[in-house]
Amino acid sequence: MRCTPAAGMARAPREITVVGGGLAGVATCWHLLRAATGGAGGRGGREASSPVRVRLIEGHGALGAGASGAAAGLLHAWAPGGGRRLHWGEEGLRATGETLAAAEDWTRRRGSPPLARRSGVLRVARDAEQSARWERLFAEGGVPAGLRTLSSAEAEALAPGIHAAGGVALSGFDDKGPAALHDPDGCVVDTRRYVEAMWGCCKELAEMTPGSTADLELGRHVESLAGLEAELRPDAVIIAAGAAAEALPELRGRLGLRLCLGHAVEIAPAGVSISDWPPDMPSLLGPVYLAARPGGAGATLGSTKIWGATPEEALRRDSRRPSDEGEAREVCAELLARAEELWAPSAAWVPREVLA
Repeated sequence: MRCTPAAGMARAPREITVVGGGLAGVATCWHLLRAATGGAGGRGGREASSPVRVRLIEGHGALGAGASGAAAGLLHAWAPGGGRRLHWGEEGLRATGETLAAAEDWTRRRGSPPLARRSGVLRVARDAEQSARWERLFAEGGVPAGLRTLSSAEAEALAPGIHAAGGVALSGFDDKGPAALHDPDGCVVDTRRYVEAMWGCCKELAEMTPGSTADLELGRHVESLAGLEAELRPDAVIIAAGAAAEALPELRGRLGLRLCLGHAVEIAPAGVSISDWPPDMPSLLGPVYLAARPGGAGATLGSTKIWGATPEEALRRDSRRPSDEGEAREVCAELLARAEELWAPSAAWVPREVLA
């Protein structure tokens, strides 16, 4: 039998443990705590759920220290291969817009720099076959809303010095289909600062709801779900640990994950101010990506890909620690060469930090 508390009777808080302090983990905590307030900061007009005591567990020494902290932060609704709609991409983008708005408000009230850069995203055609495929997708209506096709001249006007794969001129695609796709609503988020701001939002929401709490445990490695449940006895455990989730014995081999590790590089112009990404130029997608950093502080260039990684390797990766020096040199050489093929001016840019 399910019992509902009488009017005025306090409801017992639910105890929920979230494992993984990256993008998914902090967003999960925010949604749980927001529901307890009754909606948007307690002003959503919806009935509040029971108070909730959220415990966030992160194995590293900081939030966003796994893949989330190394991510470029590109936000758009495309599938990796081009203009096709990403499954749940538009819904996910709208939901992320909610959490980003909350984090930006939290950051703004503290006088901190912007969390996001909203200058759009431009994807160049890989080859004539992809250009022709885009032409068909637009004819069939199978593309996200707001996505625009561009001729080579239009793409070059938005991003002077842009090329297709291998440094090929975009003008060679004009008789096959679009030379590029442009999403004017695409943006780039500083993921490290975003997860920290989202946790700040979680703390604020907990303070708004009597009985709710938001507690953070850093540097704690969860050996098993059984052990965690026996120790904490929560009402629910939510796993948001990314590739490291399969390191838990109860989940090993059950999630169907194909794991990939890789590197990205923070780059900036050599010998001048690091704010020299052209102010109105979109971030670029092609053989590599160049994600313009919020505030104009250079760009994130990525990424290398190492397939076949194990969950234990993913668990050990800490994007807040410097990469091995030899590995970092190889990564920079590979990515900078590919970046020059995509956007010629990047030949004058140099690496600042390697992210793993």
